[in-house]
Amino acid sequence: MRSFLRLSAMFASIMLMFAMNANAQEPIRIGVLLPFTGPLAKNGIENWEAMQIARDMINEQGGIGGRKIEYVHGDATSPTAAISEAERIITKDGIKITTGSFASPLAIAVSQAAERHGVFHWETTGAAEIITRRGFKYTFQVGAPALRYSQAAVDFALDVLAGKLGKPASDLRIALLWENRAFGKSVGDGVRDYMRSKGLKPVYDEGYDQFTTDMTPIVQKLKDVKPEALIAISFPNDAILYQRKAKELDFNVAAFIGVSAGYSSPDLRESIGDMVNGIFVSDFPPRVNPNVRSSSTIPPWKSPSASTVPCHASVPSAP
Repeated sequence: MRSFLRLSAMFASIMLMFAMNANAQEPIRIGVLLPFTGPLAKNGIENWEAMQIARDMINEQGGIGGRKIEYVHGDATSPTAAISEAERIITKDGIKITTGSFASPLAIAVSQAAERHGVFHWETTGAAEIITRRGFKYTFQVGAPALRYSQAAVDFALDVLAGKLGKPASDLRIALLWENRAFGKSVGDGVRDYMRSKGLKPVYDEGYDQFTTDMTPIVQKLKDVKPEALIAISFPNDAILYQRKAKELDFNVAAFIGVSAGYSSPDLRESIGDMVNGIFVSDFPPRVNPNVRSSSTIPPWKSPSASTVPCHASVPSAP
């Protein structure tokens, strides 16, 4: 439900401009592009449920400038499908605002289609840096960009874990494992560059296909280099696959840091049970208490709760 507060703030603070010069009875129609089917469907549907809650809450309070929110959704199962569905709802349904899309490869595709038609795209969870670094005029990234995740994971390893392991941060043997699509590669690049700025280099640095079915070669290589800390960027299925294979091959590290995505999903706990104990999760949850401070003015990654490194000792019960 991580998209919930971000969407609420987005609707309330920005889409008001679309209500200024229109009939108060005419709804604000928003295109929602998410993976409703396929391997990412569970995550897409969770995002969809959060978006519906945000819409209903706003509509119950009278909408935006007297106009109710109305969704037109498309099934973005892959980058190709995302472009096709974006084109469909823009050209056939006349949509002027799109949102979604959960995963960075989908976000890249949807924003390309939206930009081509001069349609605003508000990306809620896709974090790859390229999403907002192409000079697009109509694309906005609501969540934290990939570099923030990278810095949080490295800072936690150096500022907290090194001391707990009783050694200087400069001597900490850190391995980096990343899925080689848009999100994993972008965060992995950030980890590598940020470590370099600290005068460090990973003892292991390798990407892998998110849809791999065998983690044996990766775990064997990690065993050979003997890291003390492992930073892993994975999606749910590959995170589960890795953890099971590491247990099978009796590979353990002193500190394991999973970066968002698969490691902030409750699927991990449900799939590997008590094996989640001891896994740290680096993530940027939004503020959920509107009485504290307004998330529409303070991005989650700049809030006091995330100014240090927001990590959990085990996978949380909700993403």
